[in-house]
Amino acid sequence: MQSKKSLSTVWSVCLQEMIKAKEVGKEKFSRALEAGERLYPSTSTEGREVIRQQLRDLREQWETYCDNLNDTLRHLDTTLSQVLSTYCDNLNYTLRHLDTTLSQVLYTYCDNLNHGIWTPHCPKYCPLTVIT
Repeated sequence: MQSKKSLSTVWSVCLQEMIKAKEVGKEKFSRALEAGERLYPSTSTEGREVIRQQLRDLREQWETYCDNLNDTLRHLDTTLSQVLSTYCDNLNYTLRHLDTTLSQVLYTYCDNLNHGIWTPHCPKYCPLTVIT
């Protein structure tokens, strides 16, 4: 169970850091656009076109970055869900197997000891918990 918590914690931290980086980038992007737009009035016509083109390029790069980041976040979220689901399935299978084995061992032990009669030497069997 510890590895499940550790894995989900690591993934969660990674996802949060990516989201924070996107927010920081969004703020920087907005400031760059505002700064570029403030330059328009004091810039020549040729210079304005250069600024417009640079801002257009910046916007396209930002949109590409956001699209890639969103794809990556979705992929990480899906992968984490699959890993945790597989982990829980394997753990449940193991618990059921141990449960069955323990039940058989206790029954055999008590049957051999007391010919099937429960006594203080034969503990009551309590099934293991399965994680859902």
